Amino acid sequence: MNHQLIQQVQQAIDCMEAHLLEEVDLDMVAKAAFMSKSTLYVVFSGLLDMTLKEYIRKRRLSLSTRDLVTSDRRLLDIAVTYGFQSTATYSRAFEKLFGMRPSQYRKEAAYIEPFPRIELHTFHRGGYVMIGKNMNQEQLRQAIRDIKGGYLLDIDIDFFDRINKDFGWDIGDKVLIGVPNRIQEVLAEMELDNQVTRINGDEYVVVFKDIDRSKVELFAKTAITRVETGFVFGETEVPVTISIGIMPFGVEFDEEKVLEETSALLVQAKRNGRNQYAIK
Repeated sequence: MNHQLIQQVQQAIDCMEAHLLEEVDLDMVAKAAFMSKSTLYVVFSGLLDMTLKEYIRKRRLSLSTRDLVTSDRRLLDIAVTYGFQSTATYSRAFEKLFGMRPSQYRKEAAYIEPFPRIELHTFHRGGYVMIGKNMNQEQLRQAIRDIKGGYLLDIDIDFFDRINKDFGWDIGDKVLIGVPNRIQEVLAEMELDNQVTRINGDEYVVVFKDIDRSKVELFAKTAITRVETGFVFGETEVPVTISIGIMPFGVEFDEEKVLEETSALLVQAKRNGRNQYAIK
């Protein structure tokens, strides 16, 4: 898939994002991508493993979680804001995606944007052109610049492609929500005022400031242990583990260097057998 085609799909994403809180005209989206609607359907689903309508639905439901956790708005008002005709249709769609009803999510979950906006890019690896699907990249870079010194943790779900293959995409989506929620639970229990941020398909980060190395390592060990107990969705038991790369950084590091070295440490943790962390 060439660079121009990736740009066209990104233009389709940008168009949908601009109209998420209104009726999304897919003819308009195809026009923004300079493709026929049928071609865009095929290219988009092949690239992102979801249809255009699924992307819109996931993004709307994801945005609605902020209202659930950070406001006392009625479910009906939230449902209508994000394109659902009733609380019943909203609740069914929400439960199918997140594995719990909105009212339960409101009571139990901390706010973590489950499905952030996707930003596509291309890069070269081993002589091949690869496609990256980034999320929240600028926010991450800004956090590193603002903190100026601390620890960056790069957290990745091990063998996530196998989860999708063995259990299906619906279960995979629930794992993508369950893992950061468990990590956020550990942060709360350790009284760490930090946020889990999704930056890629099955990859998350936490940025720490003013914290001892020993506490960072304790957090990593506890998060790994908490996730490896696995997940149960209905009658389906899903084994899950994570690997973590941990990079200390100071004012002398620019954000690109921090990101690069943290990613390398994550790769080291995976090469060492996964379900563990590597720290510099």
